[in-house]
Amino acid sequence: MSQEYHPYMPSSNSLRSRIKRVRRSEMPPQPQTLEEINIPDFLQFTFNGVRFLVRDFVVGEYRILLFTTQANIQHLSQAPFWMMDGTFKTVPVIFMQLYTIHAPVGGDNSRVLPLVYSLVTSKSVEIYRCLFEELLDFAIENSIDLQPSVILTDFEQASIIASRLVFLTFAIKDVSFT
Repeated sequence: MSQEYHPYMPSSNSLRSRIKRVRRSEMPPQPQTLEEINIPDFLQFTFNGVRFLVRDFVVGEYRILLFTTQANIQHLSQAPFWMMDGTFKTVPVIFMQLYTIHAPVGGDNSRVLPLVYSLVTSKSVEIYRCLFEELLDFAIENSIDLQPSVILTDFEQASIIASRLVFLTFAIKDVSFT
C-alpha cells in the first residue's frame, strides 16, 4: 500500500480492538463457574477433524480438561525425555493452571514441542495423579505404551509424587524453567 493511504488506515490499537470484538462475537462467552463450562463440538477437534479434547472429567469438586491427539501420544511414547511444567499466566480465571508436557519430535532434527495440554483447577497430588492416569488410559486405548524414561520438571512436589505413582519406570530430574 502506498504511503498516501496510511493516514486513512485505522491505528494498530483500533485494528486489535476490532479483531477482539469479532472473535468475541464468534465464540461462546467465558464461563464464570466450572458448571458453566460446555465446550462446543467444533472446539473439541483440530482443523483436520482429529479429536483434541480427549478427556473432560471431575475429581471431587475439581475439573480437568485434557487436550492431546493420538499422534502426539505416539511421539511422547518415543521421546527420550519429557518436560513437564505449569503456567498460570494464560489460563481462564476459573482454572488454576495450564499444565503441559513437552518432548522432542523429529529425530535428528528434533524440536521440543508441547504434546499434551491440561487445564486444572487444583495442584494437588490427587489431581496430577488423575491427570496422568487419564493420559495413560488414553494411550492404552490407542495401543500405545507410554512409559517415560526421564521426566524433567520443576520443583513442584505434587506433580513429582503423582508422576512416581503413575509412571513407574523413569528418572526425575528437577530443573528450573524460568
